[in-house]
Amino acid sequence: MEDKFEVYERLAKNCKIATAHDTVVNSECVYTFHSPFTTNDGILVNLSTFVGTCQAFALAHDGLYVRIVQQQIPKEETTQETANPAAAAAVAAEGGSGATKLGVGVDGGFAAEHEKYETVSTHSIVAIEGGAIVAE
Repeated sequence: MEDKFEVYERLAKNCKIATAHDTVVNSECVYTFHSPFTTNDGILVNLSTFVGTCQAFALAHDGLYVRIVQQQIPKEETTQETANPAAAAAVAAEGGSGATKLGVGVDGGFAAEHEKYETVSTHSIVAIEGGAIVAE
């Protein structure tokens, strides 16, 4: 049985290096619009065509791929809520959000979406041959 690095070396002959003029589709699957957030498998970006697909479509083509998986993890509670839990409980009991200003992402306003979550990205190299993943 081949070592996974031998498989990588053999398949790397078909890979290209992206230039400034190449389009790299790595934000979603070009067929199904799955994003790296959609499943735990993420998306696979072909290293010879620079096209991202979900795993089901990638298995149809031999080659090296980069697997991109992203997860959003909720951030810790804000310091105001942890510093004064009684005030936070009173606001929650009234059904309010605790915002004192009408604004998103400003002090005293509502939290912006990127402030609520921390994005964790994972990248790995995947070798596909004969419709199966042979190395990851």
